[in-house]
Amino acid sequence: MFSISKLLSPFRIVLLFIAFAILGILLIPKLQVDLLPKEPTQTLYVSFSLPNSSPETVEQQGTSILEGAFSQLAQLKDIKSVSSFGQGSVQLFFDKSADMQMKQFEVTSILRQVQPKLPENASYPLIFSDMDSEQKESPLLIYTINAHQQPFQIKQKCEGIFRKALATYPGIKTIVVSGAVGLQLTLRFSREKCESWHINPNSITSALSVIYKDVYPGLIRTQDANEYFIRLVAPTADISSIKKIRIEGGDKQTYYIGDIADVYIEEREPLNYFRVNGKNSVNLSIYVQKGENRVVLGNALKALVENTERQLPKDYQLRLNYDDTEFLSKEIAKNYQRTGLSIVILFVFILFAYRSWKYLLNLFLGLVVSFCIIVVFVWLFKVNVHLYTIAGLSIAFGLMIDNAIVTLDYFYRFRNPKVFTALLGATLTTVVALGLVFLLPAEDRKNLSDFCMVIILAIFSSLLSALWFNPAIYFLLNGKVSTNINNYGVKKIKDKLRSQARYFKFTALLAKYRKSFIFIVVIGFGLPLFMLPTKLDDKKWYSNFYNSSIGSQIFQENIKPYLEKITGGTLRIFLNNIYDKSSYRDPEKTKLYVNAQLPYGNSMEQMNDIIIDLEQFLRTIKGIDKFITKIYSGQQGDIEITFKEDLEYSELPLRLKSSLIARSLSWGGVTWDIFGVGRGFSNEAQEEIPSFKVKMKGYNYDELEQQANDFAKRLANHKRIQKIDINEQVGYEEKQSEEYILNLDAKQMALYNTSQFEILNQLDNLSKPTGYVTQITMDNQFYPVVLKEKLADTYSYYDMLHHGVTLDSSRTIQVEKVGSLKLHPAANSIYKEDRQYVRVVSFNYIGSSQFGKTYLDQTLDEMKQRMPIGYTAEDLAGNWNSNQTQREYELIFILIVSVFFICSILFGNLKESLFVVSIIPISFIGLFLIFVWGDFYFDQGGYAAFVMVGGLVANAAIYIVNDFNNAKKRRPSILHNQLLIKVVANRSKTIMLVIISSSCGLIPFLLEGQNEIFWFSLAIGTIGGLIFSTFAIFIALPVFLWKKR
Repeated sequence: MFSISKLLSPFRIVLLFIAFAILGILLIPKLQVDLLPKEPTQTLYVSFSLPNSSPETVEQQGTSILEGAFSQLAQLKDIKSVSSFGQGSVQLFFDKSADMQMKQFEVTSILRQVQPKLPENASYPLIFSDMDSEQKESPLLIYTINAHQQPFQIKQKCEGIFRKALATYPGIKTIVVSGAVGLQLTLRFSREKCESWHINPNSITSALSVIYKDVYPGLIRTQDANEYFIRLVAPTADISSIKKIRIEGGDKQTYYIGDIADVYIEEREPLNYFRVNGKNSVNLSIYVQKGENRVVLGNALKALVENTERQLPKDYQLRLNYDDTEFLSKEIAKNYQRTGLSIVILFVFILFAYRSWKYLLNLFLGLVVSFCIIVVFVWLFKVNVHLYTIAGLSIAFGLMIDNAIVTLDYFYRFRNPKVFTALLGATLTTVVALGLVFLLPAEDRKNLSDFCMVIILAIFSSLLSALWFNPAIYFLLNGKVSTNINNYGVKKIKDKLRSQARYFKFTALLAKYRKSFIFIVVIGFGLPLFMLPTKLDDKKWYSNFYNSSIGSQIFQENIKPYLEKITGGTLRIFLNNIYDKSSYRDPEKTKLYVNAQLPYGNSMEQMNDIIIDLEQFLRTIKGIDKFITKIYSGQQGDIEITFKEDLEYSELPLRLKSSLIARSLSWGGVTWDIFGVGRGFSNEAQEEIPSFKVKMKGYNYDELEQQANDFAKRLANHKRIQKIDINEQVGYEEKQSEEYILNLDAKQMALYNTSQFEILNQLDNLSKPTGYVTQITMDNQFYPVVLKEKLADTYSYYDMLHHGVTLDSSRTIQVEKVGSLKLHPAANSIYKEDRQYVRVVSFNYIGSSQFGKTYLDQTLDEMKQRMPIGYTAEDLAGNWNSNQTQREYELIFILIVSVFFICSILFGNLKESLFVVSIIPISFIGLFLIFVWGDFYFDQGGYAAFVMVGGLVANAAIYIVNDFNNAKKRRPSILHNQLLIKVVANRSKTIMLVIISSSCGLIPFLLEGQNEIFWFSLAIGTIGGLIFSTFAIFIALPVFLWKKR
């Protein structure tokens, strides 16, 4: 009997667990709920824009200044920067111990100090905690607002109402009202009139600034010694008064602005486009902060917006157009239904097996209490709840049932606490296996850390419940422990003895040929000889021996193909089968993504025309739920397409993708990427991937370029090296583009008595403006003033070169006579690491990569001796793969050793520990076979199935070996083999109950077929592994433990 002290009576234990359960229920709304995991990072990104600036200008005037300022930050590990055309970014990496909120505050303070040092046309730098998630971030809710007014009027009205109502609500990150732009005052001047009247267009801007500007001429001092500034308030501006402003021409005559230019108010050109279903409506987008419960917050915000809608005018219509919580809520509800169905199936099976409602009630209450304790632990350890943590709970559910059934069964049979040792050992082996995930690099454990953490917390909570709550409930329900549990009749006892005798003979027969049995089992699982590399390129002491034996041509061509088939077993069949049917899949709605890219120099209107053509086509397709358009610039536009729920897994997405590909190809000069369903499509010209890449670093950009040229010359001495590129792209996302460069000849400009500044200034007046020149106040509103020539929108390449450019009243030149305009490849982005410039040199080697690697190493050694101090060069090829493979093998070795070590401590026997470890891969044979025979898709749920099967099988083996050791102590007179068969037979009911109940509980997850991401692979893999685990537990393990006479 479990010893329960008088202080902790069964009633007090139950009350204590109920208190924890109530606490868990109260904490459920406080949990952080999201669709997918959000891994916290110790990284900050600072980005800014510097319009129409080359990467060199951005680096010199922007990123270098920011890098120098950020270098003073404490706990800063690394700093990287990228300077591209018109924009720059700085990436800051901090120690794990750094407080990121404090670091973000420090970076914000530094930016306030540094911002005045940046160019005037540079944007204020923005700070992000995760650049990738910020770029991919989608709003929680999108509302469409319609009214019988101009879009900018709707925007002004809604911004005032909704920002006031929502801005201070907890959890909201930002509110964006899009679909409308503000107004601007446009002065459209005539080039001919300015030239004939000798008026510089810039004098129009100067006249506006002088008149419509507050002036502070000085200050006055009163008799009581107070000083006051004198302010001359600017007159009220309107279009008629602006037209009457006087400007003096070069001929000393006075003209009015209205004579030179058309003055009017118009909408500004949009900086971006955001449309839902191709409609130009005003949209209210609500973004929320990370870590918030998106479901709870979304419901609260929808109620708040509904109340705020009453403040809008009567003719305003507000409609919810996008709800990001809809899919998450459906997925959670679907998992609740399947879990509920699984529990019902499980309890019906247990009730049928034990025929005791008290036993069933005890088991049910234990699971409920364990779940509530899990909630407390999840809140306490700040574990994010998403679809993978819910998946972890599903896996933990089987382990929790295992603990509860074993504890209750052991308590009924033996009425002593000796099962605690076995439970603790089984729990520790599972925890060690899952804990290895936290040793992986950050990018590898992103989707697994919360998944494994919730399983570990669930196992410990079920351990607490199984050891104290379930026995306490039993005492309260039964009053005392029955001493006549195994009340079998004579006939049943005889049948049981006959079954054990047959089982004894069968096991003895297999044990007689144990070596042959082990050989068959090993071959059945498979030896990974087919995974051996053809050659070893590293310079290890065993490389030559390996290459001359296993790597020899005779072995590789004549022996290895046959040896692989004989020794590969189910492992080789499984890996070959899932090669084309395995990948990582996110559980989200079926989406089709269309990305369009144009070279630099194209306008946003051009990109918008292209996207509108696709939108008009998408409107004709039935079955599309929504398509959201985002146009960021003249270089990039995206469309995200979702489908109606009943057509998500139909042929519609694939047919639509094919139609979009055909339609997109009619647009020449556009780079298309269409993906999300099936095999992705891209019409981008793919360049040949270089054989080798070398990263070079240095503190001087020009000197680093010289070192790269020297390195390229040394490489070129080898006849087999071709296509040397000293400016290889560092980032995979970087696209090679082209730009026009105007080269002005200094001698020719001197002949025409002009300068580069004068010519560029005049060309700037004639071309389309990129910004506003000043601001004025009209009707209590700020209006940016845009000055542009009447034909600026159509000013072309030909006009610039061949039409005359008037410099002043006496000078007119043609640009083609003083310079040339040619198309050149655009400069690559400038990368820096720890304030060192980074340059990548690439080349192709014709021949064996081993010989190419040898020559590269020799050349690098020579370069390192000649390079100045502070300059480095390293080979980028092959490092990641070898390090990754080595790390995986190390983790597998640590796992095996850890489990073996725990079992050795538990059993005090190395041989028994080895037997427990060995039956785990045997049970994986069933998992291999079910995926191969069923031709099922293998995703991350399949990997989770390995964890679940391994945990359940290891637990069963530990319970059998623990019972066997305890039985040998209680009954030393019984023979070893007879006692072994008796223990396995007695434990078989509990183990089979766990296997069958777990398999039946997973059946609801199979109902929606292979399209169900994660859950189908988890369920089918676990069922296959558990079915074959009966062979591993009841046949292989007894054969291993059998003692020959």
